[in-house]
Amino acid sequence: MLDPERDSAARRFAQLGFMAIETQWLANFASVCTRRAYAADVRDFAAFSGLQTQSELLQVARSHVLAWRHHLQAQGLSPSTQRRKLAALSSLMEHLLDEQLIPTNPARGVRRPRLETHEGKTPALSLEQAKALLEAPDANTLKGVRDRAILAVMLLGGLRRAEVVTLRVRDFDCQRAGVAHLRVLGKGGKTRFIAAAPLMRERVQHYLEMRWHSFKAMSACSCE
Repeated sequence: MLDPERDSAARRFAQLGFMAIETQWLANFASVCTRRAYAADVRDFAAFSGLQTQSELLQVARSHVLAWRHHLQAQGLSPSTQRRKLAALSSLMEHLLDEQLIPTNPARGVRRPRLETHEGKTPALSLEQAKALLEAPDANTLKGVRDRAILAVMLLGGLRRAEVVTLRVRDFDCQRAGVAHLRVLGKGGKTRFIAAAPLMRERVQHYLEMRWHSFKAMSACSCE
C-alpha cells in the first residue's frame, strides 16, 4: 500500500527537478522579457499536457507538440504568438537534447504559422505627426524641455522606452570617426552606437544647461 505522505514528498522532489531544468534553460537568455515570456509559454504547454514531473517532461513526444499547436490555433491566437510559444518549447527541448536527457527534439520540424506580412506591426508616425510630437511639450518649463529632449532621442535615434531610461549623460559624449554618437544599451545587454542628430544633441544639451541653472538657483535660495 502506498504511503500518501511519501508519495507527496516524491512528487514535490520531482517537481523541483522540473523547476531546475527550467531555471538552467532560461539562464541562456539575457533578456528579462524573453525569459518571462518563454517561461509562461512552457508552463502553458505543461498545463495543457498535464505535466507535473521531470520524468513526464522527458517523455514528451511529437504528438504532444502537434496537439498543443492545434490547441493554440483553436484559441485564435495570432500567428506571431503561436510561433513564439512553439519556439519557446522547441528551445527547451533543444536544451534537454544538449544535456543528453532526451534522444531527439520532438518540437523540431513542427511547422509554425506563417506570418502574412514582412512589415513590422509597430504603427509608424508620418513626418507631420513626428514634427508635431517633437514640438508638443512646453519649451518654457524644465519639464517641457526635458520631454522635448526625450522625444528627440526616441524619434531621431529610434530608441525603445526601456533604452531611453537607462541613458546617462556620458552616453551622449561619444566620438566615433570624428562624429558624435550616442551609446545605447539594448536588448540582451548589447551595446550599440547611433549617430546623434544635431537636433537631438541640441535639445539634450539645452535640457542639461537648463537643469544646471535651475539647480544653482535652488541652491542659492536655500543658502539665503
